[in-house]
Amino acid sequence: MKFLADENISRATINILVLNGYEVLIIDEELRGSDDSKLMEIAARNAMIILTYDKDFGELIFKDLKKHPSGVILFRLTNDYPEYAGELLLNIINEDKLILENHFTVIDDTKIRQRKFI
Repeated sequence: MKFLADENISRATINILVLNGYEVLIIDEELRGSDDSKLMEIAARNAMIILTYDKDFGELIFKDLKKHPSGVILFRLTNDYPEYAGELLLNIINEDKLILENHFTVIDDTKIRQRKFI
């Protein structure tokens, strides 16, 4: 499983995923501030799941299905502990109860919602 971390994803979350063997492409200085559709193109081309706090990806994914990423995970968390999102995602992956590919997944403090987009 490969991820594309939007610029709003903490380095602590990225580090947790990398230390557990996941490939994570980080939006660096060159792409910082890029249009969300550009990030979707990169994720689609590289079969990556987008990690973000940006709600705009939900609208994009369901309006334009020509080029879509492997999946989108939208975090809606109130806990600002830097590692929290990474630890939560790692637990979800390890439990192996959800299919993240081809789904728009919303993770908040109390529940997880998913909608298939293919």
